[in-house]
Amino acid sequence: MAPDENWSMGYQPELQDFAEAIQARRQPQSNLALGIDTTLTIYAAYVSAESRGAEVTIPTDQFAGERGE
Repeated sequence: MAPDENWSMGYQPELQDFAEAIQARRQPQSNLALGIDTTLTIYAAYVSAESRGAEVTIPTDQFAGERGE
């Protein structure tokens, strides 16, 4: 692991915001909806790569409640 990997990967700012959110009694910037969207985006990239870069549609209706839809 590189010495600054935690910072460059976003862990330190994310954890700092989480701690500040607890203290301020507010929602953190990073939440379940963001995590789901990020994971679906990465998954779509993998599926597209398997299809030689073709545009793909990833069904997301099963996550509607968690994403606030």
